[in-house]
Amino acid sequence: MEGKSTGGQDGKLPNLRAKQMLNAKMCDGCVSTQLSQTDPVLFLPTLPARRTKPIWMTDVPSFHLPGQGELPPDKPVPLHQWYNPVDFVLRRSGDAKKELTPAMKELNVIPQPWHGSVIANKKRIIKGLRVVSPCITQAIEIWFNEFVGSHFVNCSEIRGKSEAMELEAFVNLCCESISREREKLSKQWLMRLQFMLTNDRNRKFLPPLTRPHLFEGFFLTLMTAMTLNLQQMAMESLEAYTRDNVLTEPDKDKFSKALSNVLDEIIKVAQAIPRLERRMYPELDVNPKHLKPVVLDEFVEPLRQIIMDAVEEEFQPVLTFMETFSNFDFLISNKAKEEINEYLMSQQPFDDMVKKFTWYQDLKQTIEFSLPRCVTIGMFELRCHSLIDTLLERAQDICEGLVDHMMEFHQEKNKTITFLCDYADFSHAILRSNSQPFQLYLKMDDVMTENAIIMNEKQKELIDRLKTNKAKFVALLEEYTRQVEELDTFADVNQVESYDKIAIALQENLINAADQVAAFNEEEESFGFELSQYPQRMAAINKMKPYFSLFRECAQFNENYNNWMFGPMEAVIPDDVDASVGASYRAILKLEKTFAKRPCAENIAKTFRGKVEKFKENLPLMNVLCNPGLRPRHWEAISDIAK
Repeated sequence: MEGKSTGGQDGKLPNLRAKQMLNAKMCDGCVSTQLSQTDPVLFLPTLPARRTKPIWMTDVPSFHLPGQGELPPDKPVPLHQWYNPVDFVLRRSGDAKKELTPAMKELNVIPQPWHGSVIANKKRIIKGLRVVSPCITQAIEIWFNEFVGSHFVNCSEIRGKSEAMELEAFVNLCCESISREREKLSKQWLMRLQFMLTNDRNRKFLPPLTRPHLFEGFFLTLMTAMTLNLQQMAMESLEAYTRDNVLTEPDKDKFSKALSNVLDEIIKVAQAIPRLERRMYPELDVNPKHLKPVVLDEFVEPLRQIIMDAVEEEFQPVLTFMETFSNFDFLISNKAKEEINEYLMSQQPFDDMVKKFTWYQDLKQTIEFSLPRCVTIGMFELRCHSLIDTLLERAQDICEGLVDHMMEFHQEKNKTITFLCDYADFSHAILRSNSQPFQLYLKMDDVMTENAIIMNEKQKELIDRLKTNKAKFVALLEEYTRQVEELDTFADVNQVESYDKIAIALQENLINAADQVAAFNEEEESFGFELSQYPQRMAAINKMKPYFSLFRECAQFNENYNNWMFGPMEAVIPDDVDASVGASYRAILKLEKTFAKRPCAENIAKTFRGKVEKFKENLPLMNVLCNPGLRPRHWEAISDIAK
């Protein structure tokens, strides 16, 4: 369809919206408004003059937002998406008429009374709202791409511990994790933002210091965005720490205080990150000097209460278990020692003392073998070693006291027996039973002979085991030698990092083999054997040394190359780069001569020597661009030359 130029004398298209409003004073209850031909909202010239809905309200998908009703799409729907040209012109729809929401009924008013305020506010937003700045957007993207999901306390590391920790060790581990995360934020997050803003400042994307109103507004917006990121990280860290804590050593009050201190430490570190403009403009005096994420007490106190409730709940089975030791209160309080001392102050029958001694001996067995020394109850691990050892010591002390008293009783009886031996006649059976203990020395030869036989058997067993271990060790050294020989077949220059890892692992194995050699020599010396030597180990180390140096130098240069070429310019120090490149070039050139008759290793050395030489051509340019003395005027001069 073609629009007819019938509107004005100058041949321009008529403003159909103005004509409609002039012909129809009232439109769906809207107060008549006089519009001029310069009204900024123009419609297609092919549309009928009188309409009841805007184009986007007829058979066009709408957006549904919670609490907002339906909102129109950002762009009109292309013509080919309508049913057909006839339906498009006649406004016919194949679907049943939809019931309009209150928000859509407001949009049905023509002209929209809020149009003027929308345009004015849009200009104000574009002019004064800093969050639409591409620099702010990029700063937010850096956080959500690289740092979102980080927590101050690494709960996965704590859960990965195979053994329980003491409370002090647990708190130290949490503090170390918090310190690492603070270093990460200070050295990585702030450095990334500073590098990004420095580049944007050189390209004149940042407000200059000469316009303090814009400058202060930009950095206040950036501070707000960074503060919100830190605030979210701190709150998520507090929740994760409260949910996943793992503790030891039952002391309820001590636990509650220590855990509360960790919450405070997280908040303290989150509020200790400096503002970015302090790093970029050290001469500025800004207040506040640090980001201040707000973590309200209303958020923290429920988390403290969760920790206290969890500790209280977990302590109940611990207290139940501790009742097991209530049966030994008389030993814990030393009441048993006092009773025995009082008991022995008077003359007691010997059989009665034997019964008491037997009872305490049985008690020692019960304490040592029936009480658990380490038990896990809920989130606690109870270590009862010290308590059980103390109970055993006190029971043993009582037994020794009884034995000493019985010895005194026995000595008194011996005096009686000595007197009777002088004046009484004893039977042969009594004399024989008393003389047997004094005749045991006659059996000592047989005992020593039997002991020598046992020692010879054990020595033979140990010698056989030593020979077996030495044979296995020789086979292991042969395997290491074969792996060293395989290094000569490594020829792929793109795999030097993998070759470097293989060489490092092989070198560690050969070095650790020295400890095994020392252990073998110690056993051989104890048996009086000649000490074994393993020259193949040192031969493998000497043969591997140039390969290890080659792969190490190449892998290190690749790593440095990526940091220099693709890392932040602030981290590049020209003098260090020059020294490192020179050292790498000399080392690779020397290794190239060493591998003159080994084509695979020589090819790797030649390739990397060429790569180093090519990189050395860029050193003068890098010395200029990475000079810390460059100022904005220098960058402007460089930009003019580049143009």
